Amino acid sequence: MTSTSPRRRTTLIAALLSAAAALAACGDSSDTPAGEMRSFKADNGTVEIPTHPQRIVTIGSPGVFLQIGVEPVGMSGAPGKEWMSWLTPQQREAYEAAENLGNLPNLDYEQIAGLNPDLITVAIPREAWERNADVAKRLKAIAPTAYISINPSKTDMSPWKAQLQRTADAVDARGRVDDDKAAYDKLVADIKGRYGSLLRSTTFAFVNRTEGEEGRFEREYSSSYCTVAATEAGLDIPGETSVGTKTFETVSMERISDLSQFDAIIYRSGPDKKPAPAVEPVLESNAWKSLPQVSDGRALGVQCDPTLTYSAKAAELRSIEEALDRLASKK
Repeated sequence: MTSTSPRRRTTLIAALLSAAAALAACGDSSDTPAGEMRSFKADNGTVEIPTHPQRIVTIGSPGVFLQIGVEPVGMSGAPGKEWMSWLTPQQREAYEAAENLGNLPNLDYEQIAGLNPDLITVAIPREAWERNADVAKRLKAIAPTAYISINPSKTDMSPWKAQLQRTADAVDARGRVDDDKAAYDKLVADIKGRYGSLLRSTTFAFVNRTEGEEGRFEREYSSSYCTVAATEAGLDIPGETSVGTKTFETVSMERISDLSQFDAIIYRSGPDKKPAPAVEPVLESNAWKSLPQVSDGRALGVQCDPTLTYSAKAAELRSIEEALDRLASKK
């Protein structure tokens, strides 16, 4: 057995005491911003979540979190090719750096637990949340889980602002969203002020299409994905579905002549300002080319990012400004 000198033993004890004190300081979460907890009113009840979460896992709506400046350690929600095209280089880098968690209900819970998240956020339609009750229980066993309901695809998008603010609150991104909101509100006011006369005398039809809908296209009315910001900026996009709600409907290409009654037509374009690939078959049809708005330059492309954030909708508003400038020159 090796003996230790009194001096060396004293030095060793002091070092151990110092290390223990350091560990105690690290373990006292109340002294560190990341360890502070607060009550958050989620759609799955009041949840105790970190005030400043550091390791966030997101389930659903990946674009929202990336656009408000969050860089999750893990994300679910398979991106489509078009969705990815809207990401900035920094957002794409953050997406690729996060672990891909797959999609509901086939999540790898060991993978999620291995990420050591301090917050899990779930942003999916309520029907999907209720249908995956077991998933919710398993997530809550890993880390505090805040569920924030989102609207089903292409229905009434009018609550998007409240949903975005709640999401930002949960992930400690309120400052970024407040700044984006201020820029968005200014654009809305600028468009109303600059083009007020034109907007009051013009009706618009919005044309969209989903890939695979052969022989059909979509009419988007107020409060749909691609029209909610335009409507707020003062564009009159009249129309109703068969059930009387002003959202959207899919109609036969045979009805494209219905668009001739409007003063101007807007169709969805992508981040490169070219017609969205899904919309191209509509624009290439003879029925489209025969519309009077097409022949005299009153059919205009407007960008539509599928993500409901202030920054995405602000980009749409800037595209709308360009379209209105071209339309004003036709008057």
